[in-house]
Amino acid sequence: PVVHALSIPEHGLTPRELEICAMIRRGLRTKEIATVLSVSPDTVRTQRRSIRRKLGLTGAGRNLAIFLQRFDAVTSLQAPGADPRTTPLGRS
Repeated sequence: PVVHALSIPEHGLTPRELEICAMIRRGLRTKEIATVLSVSPDTVRTQRRSIRRKLGLTGAGRNLAIFLQRFDAVTSLQAPGADPRTTPLGRS
């Protein structure tokens, strides 16, 4: 559900970024994701920054893992056909 919702064109996430979002949501850390994907932790950190930028998570106090978990909770509660762009996406 979260990967499908995040794949909406307005978010502009790449397939690799969507894959990383799924791993972050499952609780994997940067080093673990790097190992699974056979890339360096720096590559994963760069992709995480890109994901944060594309999702509008700027500034301190915005945790990507928590955001993705809340995003999933919000999108799974939407009525079928609801426009995810009108959902607050767990923002405070």
